[in-house]
Amino acid sequence: MTEKPMNPNPDYQDKDIRVRPILIFMVGLTVLTILLLGFLALFFNVMERQSRAADEQMPPEARERVLPPEPRLLVDEQMGLKEYLENAREITDYYAVLSDEYVRIPVEEAILLVAERGLPRWAPIVVESPSPDDASIAQDIEAVE
Repeated sequence: MTEKPMNPNPDYQDKDIRVRPILIFMVGLTVLTILLLGFLALFFNVMERQSRAADEQMPPEARERVLPPEPRLLVDEQMGLKEYLENAREITDYYAVLSDEYVRIPVEEAILLVAERGLPRWAPIVVESPSPDDASIAQDIEAVE
């Protein structure tokens, strides 16, 4: 019987790693993953078909969506922002008759009109307030000092 020579370096591993079991495990894991992905795709397709069939059997009243009272949470923030911007654009970019006295014009045209004509001059608002007499002002100043 031959004895293995003693390894002078104890930090060195003289046994080789068996690669074949590791490769078999990796191939098996890959095949299992592919099979599971195929099964899940098939499962989701079947569930989707069943969901569509169940939706078609529902009465129209059940499919109708009843919204809760305001304020509501945003279901789709991007769509909410898009609607808000469209409404704002409608207010700022188009003409509208608000009443017999007021008409809304686009902001760009309003800027051009103000640049051309200047700001309108309104009659000053006169507010009648009692004017303080000199004695009360002197008393206020003395109280502060």
